[in-house]
Amino acid sequence: MDGMESEAQRLERVYREFGDEDLLALDPGDLTYEGERILRAEMKRRKIAPPLRVNPPIQQEVEKALVREVRAKGFVLLEGFHDGIEMGQACGYLEEAGIEPVVEIIPAAEGSPETVRIWLDEQDLERGKIVLREKRGLFPLPEVREVGGEIAGEKMILAQLDSAEEAQQVGEILGQAGIGYFVEEMPEDGVDSKWYSIEVDGTDLVRGLELVAKGFGVAEDYE
Repeated sequence: MDGMESEAQRLERVYREFGDEDLLALDPGDLTYEGERILRAEMKRRKIAPPLRVNPPIQQEVEKALVREVRAKGFVLLEGFHDGIEMGQACGYLEEAGIEPVVEIIPAAEGSPETVRIWLDEQDLERGKIVLREKRGLFPLPEVREVGGEIAGEKMILAQLDSAEEAQQVGEILGQAGIGYFVEEMPEDGVDSKWYSIEVDGTDLVRGLELVAKGFGVAEDYE
């Protein structure tokens, strides 16, 4: 018997030699218990999301319950993927950065593919975006720019924001009102993050503040 590999060892060797797409093409329902166990272990090692074979109505209830649970715990949606390999890589990068993702799998429906969504604790959201921006090119930052006409007078700071998404939202509000603005990306000393300063012409400051407050649902009087 020396030198002969067991069935488990043979499967481990075979699955290691498979490509990612070959592994994903395997149906766990066609495998033995040992075969499925080894398949899922290999997928976990590669950070690939295994395919779910669940009755759709039951799966929908499971997913609804998961969404209710993660939202109740303060989790927010980061991104959705249609590719299990890409999602696995994203989760791997997040975990390497010490961020624990929660994965929600939405089964394929007629005319639409399976979707995998990643949820993060709200306090990890911006850091998660930075990680995937650097590793995968996701969540691009807004360009530093002026819109709606040049700022002719004295520049005044309208807002200082923690995220590129908020800066982009404020810029859209100002741009739609024809108010020229300037976005400056400001690195923070000693930390891997940035904040964003938005400046406008001093004559537009009050109107800009009112529009932004209204756009964000905040009742303020700047007169």
